[in-house]
Amino acid sequence: MADDVIAILDYYGIEKAHMCGPSMGGVIAQIIATKYPHRCFSIIPIMTAASPNKAMSLSYVKNQEWFELLMKQAKPVTKGMSFE
Repeated sequence: MADDVIAILDYYGIEKAHMCGPSMGGVIAQIIATKYPHRCFSIIPIMTAASPNKAMSLSYVKNQEWFELLMKQAKPVTKGMSFE
């Protein structure tokens, strides 16, 4: 799936991007950062862990609150983009 994200970036001519994803999307963001570091400005894995641990439940709550706040403030970015 990381290669699919890179293919989409290539299709739209996007050289570098901030990678953000919840759960599996966060894992994909980490894979992209590892495999294609030159294509990432930053990564924001949400509700994602490299390995399970006792802090995951607290981390999930904090990340969920942050994600909801982010989504309330987010503005759509559609200039020059087409999803046909």
